[in-house]
This record gives sequence, structure tokens and C-alpha cells, in this order.
Amino acid sequence: MKSLESAIKESTVSGLKFEGLHFEFNDQSDHMAYYDQILKKNQQERRPLQGMYPMDVQELFQKEIFIPKLELQYLVPNDQNNLPDEAYMNDLETLIKEFLNKKPLPNGLYAVEIAQYKEDKLVRKGVYYVRMNNHQVVEFLKDLS
Repeated sequence: MKSLESAIKESTVSGLKFEGLHFEFNDQSDHMAYYDQILKKNQQERRPLQGMYPMDVQELFQKEIFIPKLELQYLVPNDQNNLPDEAYMNDLETLIKEFLNKKPLPNGLYAVEIAQYKEDKLVRKGVYYVRMNNHQVVEFLKDLS
């Protein structure tokens, strides 16, 4: 997790600020049976945290069970305060792509939570899901279903 966070920490995109990194549990993954199998085995062996430890986070990331969630803050430039929602969303997707495409991130699925601020006031918060391949955003998903 530390190497992932250090790869993301430095923002070179104007208006976007990295706030933190967490993991999100994806119960919609096609590999939930695999997760359940590990959990059951660990519970039978009386492993810590009700069987949730140890688990290979890298493997669970590759199977899209654990998804890194990047928290970003977006300060809307004054000249864009009155953009219509569609224009704002297009602009934001472009900024997210620009931000992530410059990072040496492993292939996989990521959640990107954006907190939008206008003049220090939080006006909107939402989550995008993006699929990365060869250090490029290749797909935006509205949700995981």
C-alpha cells in the first residue's frame, strides 16, 4: 500500500490534490467464491480478525475484490464556477485521466473519490471507477454492478 500511495502522492495536475488512499471491498467481484474459500479456511485455522488475516492483498486486488480508493480534492477554477454539469463532468474525467495516466499504477480497477470545492466550500462528492491498463485509463465505470 505504501508503494501505491507514494506513486500517487505527487500531483502534477492543476486543481487536483491527493488526500488519501484506502481500500474498498467489492462484493460484486466475479471472484467472491475465491475470497469466501480463503476466509473459511482462515476461520477454521482460527486466524486473526475472524479469518480476514492473512490474505494476499495483491492477489485480491488482481481479482478486483479489494479496490484501491484514491481520495482527491478538486478546487474548481473561478472561471469554471458556472459550467453546466455535463461540461463539468467531461472536464473532470479529463483531469482524472491526466492525473492517473502520469502514475506508474499496476493494471486493475481503482475507485476515485472526488470532493469538488468552489471557493473552499464542498459542493459535490462522488466516486468514479476506472480501469487501468499499461499505465493508462482505459475505462470509466459509473458503478460496479
